[in-house]
Amino acid sequence: MIFDDFEIIDHKEETVARFRIVTEMIKRKSITYPYSYVDMKGGVVILPIIGENIFAIRQYRPTINAWSLELPAGGIEIGETPEDAVKRELIEETGCIAKSILPLGITYASVGCTNEKVHLFAAICDESESKSGEETEIIREEIMTISEFDRAVRSGALVCATNELIWHRYKDRYGYESDQ
Repeated sequence: MIFDDFEIIDHKEETVARFRIVTEMIKRKSITYPYSYVDMKGGVVILPIIGENIFAIRQYRPTINAWSLELPAGGIEIGETPEDAVKRELIEETGCIAKSILPLGITYASVGCTNEKVHLFAAICDESESKSGEETEIIREEIMTISEFDRAVRSGALVCATNELIWHRYKDRYGYESDQ
């Protein structure tokens, strides 16, 4: 493939656990160099709204060896639409059932490291009794008022950029005045 003055002259893939690592040799003018990235299926991040509350979670993340305050999220399975993934992830991680799903666009997690396309949604939810979480996920529920969630975002308590982005997009489209 040729992109402007870049050409991919070699392409290799290696699967390591749950990731596929792609290494390509790129040629630009007279320079050839390797470039690697993680090839990942798409995912969803959901802002679950229940009345005047946001249903956030605390999840233990081995990548940072810490608990992370975040929103429910997960991969889109083969044959599944992003909206189907929203419904499934909400039940798995929170037990919530989406009455309506509001699309908030897409983003890419880290364009220098992965091609993962992340679909962002808000979901107006009803609570449900049972969640069906995965055995490998260690999740604690964190139901916050909208004001508490807004303060958590502004204070930097949510360290995942997609979580902050989804909140800003939601506020821009559907309105929320901070009570700073």
